[in-house]
Amino acid sequence: MSKRPNDDDPNNEPAWRFEEEKTAQDKTEEKPPKKSRGEDRKGVDGEGNPFWTISSTKRVTKRQYKGRTLVDIRETYEKDGNILPGRKGISLTQEQIHALGDTMAEILESVDARDSGKDEE
Repeated sequence: MSKRPNDDDPNNEPAWRFEEEKTAQDKTEEKPPKKSRGEDRKGVDGEGNPFWTISSTKRVTKRQYKGRTLVDIRETYEKDGNILPGRKGISLTQEQIHALGDTMAEILESVDARDSGKDEE
């Protein structure tokens, strides 16, 4: 793309200027509408397992494995338009997820205290 004025342009405006303006307009038209916070956080994967998205690359999934209920907290990746579970993550049994839930208030309290600078040990 040339940054010299276009000789064919009667106003002698740089051709690149109009291309940039058009590109900016096209980009705003292509943007999907913004989603409200929390929208699409819960869903069902291709195998029928419920999941909750906790960030753009992490999700919590409830699934069955050999007759046991597991909760996966795992990184995800995209392949062929599908979101798939990655290798990085952890699978917790029903007992382990309940133990985590029982201590979650204390964990959050500790995290909040550390973030505010008044670490309790």
